[in-house]
Amino acid sequence: MIKGRWIALICAALLAMSGCGAREKGAQSSEEALPQSSQASQQESSQAKEADPSPEGESGEPVDEAALKAVLDSIAQYEPDTAGSSLKIVIVAAKLLDFSESYNAAQKQALETGAENYLTALTGEALGLFSDNLPYVDQTVREILAGGEEIEARLEEAGNPLESESYSPDLYESVYAVLNDALAARIAKG
Repeated sequence: MIKGRWIALICAALLAMSGCGAREKGAQSSEEALPQSSQASQQESSQAKEADPSPEGESGEPVDEAALKAVLDSIAQYEPDTAGSSLKIVIVAAKLLDFSESYNAAQKQALETGAENYLTALTGEALGLFSDNLPYVDQTVREILAGGEEIEARLEEAGNPLESESYSPDLYESVYAVLNDALAARIAKG
């Protein structure tokens, strides 16, 4: 699927450089001036751009794509009620919390786009698991932010997965709101 997108993008770039996209005399639009095969390549290219999972907003800053995917994958792949799941959820929550620390408000559009694209790719059971897991992850993040002996012990037992010394609850709330809204929108689409 990704290979097809690259091919469509390369074809569109080659067409643009060769001048095939130029209007012919008397044509009312560039689509009318293009041969049908060029129109198909152009449509594939625009569809590839729409489906591009690159989470960079039209305005604002990009987010770290690899970090976002790692966080979303860890949420999607968490399996509650399995051996070690109480420690695994702490690791997943730490990843989300660490990602949140690198977030800033200028990345909101990029984060929204990245989350929407990721969730659009999930179907059936995978989407259900992500939906079930997000509240558990949120609860664990809130426990970490609140502190206390019990969560400190779980963090230590999980290998102290936190990367920062301190965390901003406001940054976490911003990231969680985007993820939760994207999930709600994806579920509403069916």
